[in-house]
Amino acid sequence: MKKTIICFICCCCLLSPLTARNYQQEIDLALHAITQSKSMETLNRLVQELETSAKDQDLLVYWKAYAKYKQALAYQALHEKEKDCRKQCAKILSEGIRALEEKKHKYSEDYALLSIMRNLSIRYNATLKIPIISQAAKSDAQAAIKADSENLRAYVAAGVQDYFTPALYGGGSAYEQYFLQALALPDQTQENPYQPSWGREDAYFYLIIHYYNQGLCTKAKDLLMEALAIYPQESRLLDLADQMKKHGRL
Repeated sequence: MKKTIICFICCCCLLSPLTARNYQQEIDLALHAITQSKSMETLNRLVQELETSAKDQDLLVYWKAYAKYKQALAYQALHEKEKDCRKQCAKILSEGIRALEEKKHKYSEDYALLSIMRNLSIRYNATLKIPIISQAAKSDAQAAIKADSENLRAYVAAGVQDYFTPALYGGGSAYEQYFLQALALPDQTQENPYQPSWGREDAYFYLIIHYYNQGLCTKAKDLLMEALAIYPQESRLLDLADQMKKHGRL
């Protein structure tokens, strides 16, 4: 585990002018701006930049895939009523997935993001492919945990995979523990603005939904307040707050 952490940090320390940027912040801000502007121009520009510059630079390949992940979410939000929306989202995700798959050396962060992206791609693929993709997502999540048992995003990936897997296929029983484990870990094992730090908001989001659906409204409310104190602009959390207010639960 320590060897994996050190290797990933070393990749981040050998910074070129392109890698010495907080791409996560830039990508997330671009995604957030889309809710107001209804335009993907800034996000698309970042994706194009990363596609051009990534090549064999591990860190840039990772951020290229992350940008593709967010690009697919944005495209779905803006074009969900269009006929080719599913096809386009599938294409965007497949490009990001392929970029990670082709990396010669994969770290815990790569496996975690790969699992998350595969899991999202399920909604855009044919039914016959779902079991295969789901199993691949599960394998990637477990590989992420094995590579670094202190990586928050590894447990988020495992939780998301289990959350969306029907009980008939062995899912739905472990995600609460995975998400709780994620919340118990720091955002990063070594503080570095160029490394990934996302994922905690996802763990909060799914746990709040879980507790609310289980009728544990006080628990859901307390967790939501805790999450909003950290992520006051997170749209999914704000939507949950609105829904709970409408039902008199907040």
